[in-house]
Amino acid sequence: VVLQLLRAGADMALRTADGKTALQIAKERGHAECVEAFRQHVKEAVVAGRPTAAAAGSEGAGGASSSGALSAGSRVAKTLSPAVAAGR
Repeated sequence: VVLQLLRAGADMALRTADGKTALQIAKERGHAECVEAFRQHVKEAVVAGRPTAAAAGSEGAGGASSSGALSAGSRVAKTLSPAVAAGR
């Protein structure tokens, strides 16, 4: 379901009132399948050469404002551990 929502354009940059992204919450709670869905979505976006769904210029999952310089996929990929980003 998470991957379907991301593919349909769900905004990965949205945050809770305390500043956490859905990816951060999934990682904290040990929801490996959700984390994998984010990783897969970013991989698909990179391969297709398109940005992932996020508001341009907003703070992405990486936590630092990018002023639109990085795609949401790049910001999310930075928050994934190297093992998760590599698919291990």
